[in-house]
Amino acid sequence: MEETIFQLFHATSAIPFGFLFLSIFWLSITFAGIIGTIAAFFRRKHRLSLALGSILLLAMSGLLATAEVFSATYLDMNPRVTDEELQGTWLDGNSVITLHDDLSATLELSKSNQRKLDFHSNVATWYRATDFSIILEAPNTAGTHEIVEMRIIGFKDQLYLTKEFDDPDMWDSNLGFKKRSLSE
Repeated sequence: MEETIFQLFHATSAIPFGFLFLSIFWLSITFAGIIGTIAAFFRRKHRLSLALGSILLLAMSGLLATAEVFSATYLDMNPRVTDEELQGTWLDGNSVITLHDDLSATLELSKSNQRKLDFHSNVATWYRATDFSIILEAPNTAGTHEIVEMRIIGFKDQLYLTKEFDDPDMWDSNLGFKKRSLSE
């Protein structure tokens, strides 16, 4: 549930001072919702429509605030993990990446994940690129190599693999592949 709220409503902006503008916008929406709710109780005409509109504004700003609280509380953009913690099965819908201890990987990617990752091979090798990312590499039919860099992210004590992004402000908030725990 928290992952869904986070992915839908987490806001980022690569525009200078963009997050300031977003915050001012959310604050004005919240303020308008509060004023509308108070006005609805004092007006007899249009009371229901004012109240519903105000409640929707307050609910939306509440969801946005909740996503930001989840971000500040639960999101770890730089989790410390060992290679052993990376080994295992990673799931994203019906797509599966399995990282083996011999540094081989098997992939069963949906068409949308193949496009997103720009990776079409079912078998690859993997290795650490940095403390917080891995590389999946596989030869393709053209004699070159398919390479994708995957970022390791922590959210609510769970590990996720998502396509590497250069700037955290440019990240689309998609957590990507969730590490399957032993209890699943």
